[in-house]
Amino acid sequence: MLVCGRQLVAQLRLLQHRALSNDPELVALCNSFPALRGRKAGQPEDLFHVHSAALDLLEEHLVHWPGGCPPLVLEANAGPGLLSRRLVEAGRITSRVRMFEHRQCFLPELRAQVAAWPMRLELVEADLLRMHSREEQLLAGITPRPWTHAPEAVLVASLSRMREVGFLRYVLHQLPMGTSLFALGRLAFLLFLSHTEAAHITASRGSNFRHYRDVSILYQLFFHVDVLGQVSRELFLPARGGKTQAPLHLVRLVPRSDLWDLAGSPERLHELVFFVRQNMVRRTAYVLPCLEKWIPGCGPRLLREGATRVFERMGDLSPERMLRLFQLFSALPEYS
Repeated sequence: MLVCGRQLVAQLRLLQHRALSNDPELVALCNSFPALRGRKAGQPEDLFHVHSAALDLLEEHLVHWPGGCPPLVLEANAGPGLLSRRLVEAGRITSRVRMFEHRQCFLPELRAQVAAWPMRLELVEADLLRMHSREEQLLAGITPRPWTHAPEAVLVASLSRMREVGFLRYVLHQLPMGTSLFALGRLAFLLFLSHTEAAHITASRGSNFRHYRDVSILYQLFFHVDVLGQVSRELFLPARGGKTQAPLHLVRLVPRSDLWDLAGSPERLHELVFFVRQNMVRRTAYVLPCLEKWIPGCGPRLLREGATRVFERMGDLSPERMLRLFQLFSALPEYS
């Protein structure tokens, strides 16, 4: 068993080396910053957008951000600081860049950048994606904006599958409360995500129920969602050996300015979230029998209002129709 294990590790190392050796840009970066190679096997916890293909796409969509790039760019896992250097040197946007990086191997390079451009760059030596208990420290000095104003900041990150689920579900949990990152106002996101997560975010009722879930509805109700492009997973570091992986998708998420009006009042947003989550557990369940369990006799009234049809399933409802169903259901006298 020990021999087999050693052989497996050796094979994974060989595959990882081959993936890197195919691109001289990545080889040069790994020679300068060995930490970018990551672990020898397994799924990397963090990803770094260090290849020009990813940097080009990020820069273009920051430069051509609808209405102009937000005044502040928050870059999680800044790594060697290639994006910040590019944004400052190109001079195509005037936004300040706050880099978040906790790995000691990258800090000398990032500190040198801040010393060279102190008016444009700042460094926080911490992990933005693990911000749960240190929010005030990590986001200090950022001026909150009214919710209906344009976003004050955009958070840029490349998320591994290990990180994206926890971080994005945390975001989805905090948004209806207007807390954490959203205490600043409508914080926007520009994220490289896995094909799986992008499929969940953008899935429609016509999609396979495997992708169309409660989070699909909540993302599409709470955010303006745009898929802006994709970049091969092999061009992100650390590389991962093994079978070829689907490309990462660049997704822009901007909270809706009318978010607090969706459910009738800000306090009812939590009820909307609970309603969606409970009813999308079994997406093949019929709408009326599910709701009759909550309020017996509500079915005929909902049918008269056009909220649903007799043999319609929960998974057949679009995000807009799920919202309309909640609005009508929560307006029933028995609801309160």
